[in-house]
Amino acid sequence: ALQKTMRHLDYKQAGNIDQANQEIQNLARQTQGVPVFTAEEIEKLRVHRTIANSGSYRHRVSFKDIFEGVTTTESIPGVIAELEKTHEDSEDISQVRNTIASLTKIAEAKGFLEAGDHLAASELVKDGRFRSGDSKPYIDRILSSFLLELMEPKIAEYTVLRPEPEEKADQFLIRAIDEAAQEGKLEGVRRLINLFGDYFDHQSKPPWMNSDAAAVSYYLAAKRLEEAGDDYAALKNYRIIIGLTDGKYAPMEEANAGIAALKEKNPELFTDLNSALLNEIEGLRNAVNRVSTMRSRYPQRP
Repeated sequence: ALQKTMRHLDYKQAGNIDQANQEIQNLARQTQGVPVFTAEEIEKLRVHRTIANSGSYRHRVSFKDIFEGVTTTESIPGVIAELEKTHEDSEDISQVRNTIASLTKIAEAKGFLEAGDHLAASELVKDGRFRSGDSKPYIDRILSSFLLELMEPKIAEYTVLRPEPEEKADQFLIRAIDEAAQEGKLEGVRRLINLFGDYFDHQSKPPWMNSDAAAVSYYLAAKRLEEAGDDYAALKNYRIIIGLTDGKYAPMEEANAGIAALKEKNPELFTDLNSALLNEIEGLRNAVNRVSTMRSRYPQRP
């Protein structure tokens, strides 16, 4: 047992972490003599490995222990203080610095939110490239909590849903979009999809979002055009929706119903499409002529 203990200390002093822990495990399996380390102490050495440095031994940082129970921005100062104790010789020092930078960024975003600057707060946390390494799951947990705080007032405009325990921010937002769609709140669907783009990077966006965002926007525009009396423009928007890839919330049935209603209300739109097309071309030609006239009157300087 003493020989194994001495070998453990020698390996530890030399910086050979794996071999040092192997000697500790050999001690635990020893059936004769007095055990030098308990099973609990061995597990702690294998997983945790204290942050403080001793001699040339390059200790590992246990992000799991440091972030234990930490889920909100209020704990960020304490976590940073603990991480700053890491010795420069630690083999995790690069990850520690990145983690501190990530936490500092989230804390700054929290400050912007408290000051009422939602745009600056969302821009700071949207870029996920600064979160990496072993601390990423814990950084993401804090970030998700902050994003929920950032988004909840806007989501509450369209749904009474509240986040479930342990629910991530992006999962809650998608659930809110589902709820708004089921209740026929297409304006809410559009705004909540845009909210996803405001707070999450493009890699997190589900594939159906871009198509559905366009389809819903075209539909809402078509309804406004109908109200303004521009049935031809409304019809074009409805047809664009039909031509889009059917997504999760694309209002295909509503667009078809809109086309049917326009056909009953204004059948000449469908019987004289050539005339309507010629009118549109003439309008474009007039617009081009106006631009040309303006350029001739106000030539650009060389």
